[in-house]
Amino acid sequence: MFNWFKKKIPTRESLQDHKILAKLYHLLHYHYLWHFNRHSVSKAIAIGSFFAFIPVPFQMIPAALCALVFRANVGISIATVWISNPITIPPMIYAAYKLGSWMIGHPGFIISLEQPHDIIHLLSQSWPPFLLGCITLSITFSLVNYIIARLFYRLWIIHKWHKNREKHKQANTTKKER
Repeated sequence: MFNWFKKKIPTRESLQDHKILAKLYHLLHYHYLWHFNRHSVSKAIAIGSFFAFIPVPFQMIPAALCALVFRANVGISIATVWISNPITIPPMIYAAYKLGSWMIGHPGFIISLEQPHDIIHLLSQSWPPFLLGCITLSITFSLVNYIIARLFYRLWIIHKWHKNREKHKQANTTKKER
């Protein structure tokens, strides 16, 4: 999977040649923004997870800016924001509202839209628990995904060590047999 991402990441030359990104090249040319290592990838996943639950338009822009500030992988940060997509947004909104309502102790609404102003009243009453739920979920998922990314990376490195050790053992045993 990392090899696929490495192929898709733009090169320095393509950044300099791009019409819009050439203006931002002085920010985007740092190697740590594009490398795949334990620190930059886990930070990028945390940043992307955080902004996936924040209800702002164009979530990729603040995620990319935070990746620049925190020296995280920009591509992974932007890709992780895509957790929130047209399929996952309705359950995320519902979960955020329910969690926020539970945290505030706010009862659920009985919807009766007899008058047009009932919709405005309903929306004005639902924003505080919704935003509290969004912030809580974004912080929680960000921390959990950061820890999971670090654990997976550690397990992957351990797996590679064992694989290399076995390879070297086999090479040494075949040399001894000759």
